[in-house]
Amino acid sequence: MYKVTVNNMEIGEFESAELLWQALSEYNAAEGINFELNLPTDDDVTEWGYAPDSSIKALLAWSKSKGYIEDYEMEAE
Repeated sequence: MYKVTVNNMEIGEFESAELLWQALSEYNAAEGINFELNLPTDDDVTEWGYAPDSSIKALLAWSKSKGYIEDYEMEAE
C-alpha cells in the first residue's frame, strides 16, 4: 500500500497501479479536487489509456516522463 501525492496534491492510498490509474483518470473539480492530468491532445488521451500498470512507481515515472503530471511522491504505508 502506497500513499501517493501528485502535483503536490494527496491522491490517496493505493495497492495497485490499476487503482491509481483509475483515480487519476477520474479526479475532477466537481469533487472539490483541483487536479487534472495534462492530456492536451487526443493522442495523449489515447496513450494515457495504455499507461503501464505493472507497478505504482512505473505508472508515476512514466506519467512524469510524458508530461502528464509534474511531480509525484509515494510513501509505503
